[in-house]
Amino acid sequence: MPNPVAERTSRLGFAVEVVGFGLRAAAAQDEIEHRLRTVITGILGDVRVAAERAEGTDIGGARLTVFLPGEVDPVRALPGLLMATANRLAGDNARFRDRMRLRMAIDTGRASLDRLLDSRPLWLAVARNPEADVLVLVAGPLHDAILAGHLDSAIGRFHRVEADLGEPTSAWLWVGPDQMLR
Repeated sequence: MPNPVAERTSRLGFAVEVVGFGLRAAAAQDEIEHRLRTVITGILGDVRVAAERAEGTDIGGARLTVFLPGEVDPVRALPGLLMATANRLAGDNARFRDRMRLRMAIDTGRASLDRLLDSRPLWLAVARNPEADVLVLVAGPLHDAILAGHLDSAIGRFHRVEADLGEPTSAWLWVGPDQMLR
């Protein structure tokens, strides 16, 4: 169900979806959904946001959207969010045989999050980088307005891509820490 508060305010949000979720058997899907919620709760804790303070939407099919509280500073939160996602996912994958990979989008609006998550550049990056556990697309205006230059040195390289968000729009792709984009 859409969250009207998250749609009306400018808050940092992210959407994730498990790659290949629908190809798994029902029992494996149940386990992946549980693991994903555990990973997300850990990520929120890592960026110092209590899970009950974040507003989330479970879209189903191991796809979640989460908006951080309005007082969270995106400049401080985004590098931590990316690294926490990579670290939590790596830790989870070390414990299970069924490797979980995530597509992730980050922006301040629900509609753009959905479009970024479903965008062709992100899907192509997932297909071309099978060794990467997490592939992230950050909205161009978010990256350009507050993050340009700050993130590359902190967590690795971002690559500019064109995403179709109703019209061609710049976005920035991050392929996990220490991964080379293909």
